[in-house]
Amino acid sequence: MARACIDDGAEVILVGCGYYGPILRTAGYTEIPGTGVPVVDCSAVALKQAECMADLALTTGLVKSERCYFRPPPRDALDTVRQSLGIAGSGSRRKEAGA
Repeated sequence: MARACIDDGAEVILVGCGYYGPILRTAGYTEIPGTGVPVVDCSAVALKQAECMADLALTTGLVKSERCYFRPPPRDALDTVRQSLGIAGSGSRRKEAGA
């Protein structure tokens, strides 16, 4: 799968599984052989991001904003995308389930 992504232009492979990333890194698998494309462990990335956020908070006082609000996309845009993916009825089922 990684080679197919590289063929499509990927410059890095991010292993999104919380278990496989650390296993591959521990085993020394940090690059797709013969491509020069790095394999990155998402757990390590998440840890470094948390460290950066903590450092910023300690040194500058900047913390995650609590004022930010993201509006959902317009209902007609969601319906159009759902229809194009063949999942047009999924929105109404979620309402019935109480989601």
